[in-house]
Amino acid sequence: MLEATTIQTRNLLSNVDLHTAASSQAKNHGARNAVDGLQGTSWRFEPGDERPSLFIQLSKPQRADTLSLSQAAAAREHLGKLARILRINVYVNRSSKPMEVTLDPDELEPTMIPLGRSLRIKRIRIEVLATAPGSNKVQRGGFAEVVLLHEKEKRR
Repeated sequence: MLEATTIQTRNLLSNVDLHTAASSQAKNHGARNAVDGLQGTSWRFEPGDERPSLFIQLSKPQRADTLSLSQAAAAREHLGKLARILRINVYVNRSSKPMEVTLDPDELEPTMIPLGRSLRIKRIRIEVLATAPGSNKVQRGGFAEVVLLHEKEKRR
């Protein structure tokens, strides 16, 4: 959890106005929660959503080379209760070619996704491809935080 806190202090998304949307969202777990800087809140998709997706539009591009994702169960008391996201597609800007990513199996650890090189990012779309069920009856999963980082910023 310490790494997630440290990562959040370098989040480029906190420097810019954002518009967020989602294919679905559970009550009190809207898309905006995934970029609010708080690990205790999260975007959660509805159980019937066959291809849950989160959309983030930046008001001005940010140069970044890494995307970090924290699962909705970012606290010990939620472990195993929520659906765990296993694989996603990440689309950056207007790209029609996604990066397929397998998320860290430890729900408390953020998944770090290298973007290959430094990019000017204006749009991010995250599409959930596979989940593992949780123990709660309503199978919702999602993200506590989406963070954008630049290599220069990571060295501080």
